[in-house]
Amino acid sequence: MANLPQELIDRIIDELAQYGSTYALRACCLVQKRWVERSRRHLFKEISLYAMDHFRSWIKLTPLGPDGPYHHVHSLTYRQGPAVLGPKQLLDLYPGHFTSFTRLETLQIFNLSLRRFTSTSMKKTFEPVGRSMRTLVVKDVVLTLNSLLMFLVHFPRLETLHLGDNLTLVPEKQKEPPNLPSFTGELVLASMGSVHRPFVLELSKLPLRYSELDVEFRWTSEILNAISHLILTCSPTLEKLTLKYARALFIEDAEEVFPLDLKSCDLLRKVKIQVPKREAQEHLVRLLGTIRSHKLETIEFIGPANSVHISTWAMVDDELCTLVDRLEEDGWSGRLRVVVYYSEFRQNVFEEGKLLARFRCKGEVVESVDDRLEILWESYWC
Repeated sequence: MANLPQELIDRIIDELAQYGSTYALRACCLVQKRWVERSRRHLFKEISLYAMDHFRSWIKLTPLGPDGPYHHVHSLTYRQGPAVLGPKQLLDLYPGHFTSFTRLETLQIFNLSLRRFTSTSMKKTFEPVGRSMRTLVVKDVVLTLNSLLMFLVHFPRLETLHLGDNLTLVPEKQKEPPNLPSFTGELVLASMGSVHRPFVLELSKLPLRYSELDVEFRWTSEILNAISHLILTCSPTLEKLTLKYARALFIEDAEEVFPLDLKSCDLLRKVKIQVPKREAQEHLVRLLGTIRSHKLETIEFIGPANSVHISTWAMVDDELCTLVDRLEEDGWSGRLRVVVYYSEFRQNVFEEGKLLARFRCKGEVVESVDDRLEILWESYWC
């Protein structure tokens, strides 16, 4: 064993890591000193720190410096537990340990109050870990728009930004926003109720150049207009658009025309729609009529088939056929793929092959059964 070349040792450990066996990797650390570093690379690739006790245990068992595992951590989930200590205090107690995660690519933050940071303390805490960050998830966080912007400044290579759920937005006096890098990648906004309208409007003024936009929202005229501004801002680079509807949906202004327009999204390849209640379905279907992108490949409808009235499916069929005809007239030579998700419980609602029957001659229809959707849809209806 002592004569094995390091390349072969590394290959053995990498193969073990493929099976996700933490026990085997821990055993590898006890074989020989040459086995430790490669094993740590896999053991500490993803870690989670929950509340003070967990943080203290991590600090006690993991030394700082080149002999420690910090430089192996690529994904960190940091969750503040019950507010025994303030969030700022928790990070400030062990600043050197948090800022030692210098190779992070993914950071998930829960239960934190960003507005309690000053610009100086935020720079000291997050700039060291943000230089290599590509994915940032912020949930259950108290913030102001300005505190969020001060926070994002320290993640210049950010590609995926996920905001939600349960964001607590605190009003503040209007301030001059800091200069942000021109972000590219994916922006995910979850549970954006009407209370978040000013927040969404301010986001739309930022230099957002996202290729993927995933938005969950409530159907109100105010929030729809705010989201339309956001999509317009991202439209020059937008390739994937997902529209979902928040739980406990109450339709307002159901007769109002859907304000979104996708004509300017020239690079749009994929549209994903979570089918809402019937009052909003027709307005959502009309959104298909605004698509002009020659890159279009896939449209997905999420939701049990029975939640969509037969007349609405006929309207979807017509809109899709018209969409293909219009794109082909403009020189489009692709083939549109439509994916329909519904629950196994409702699989026999439509006769096989009848769903989107006209469109089947012009494109491809994929009907996917997902048992989880029955539970999901019950939560939206109840």
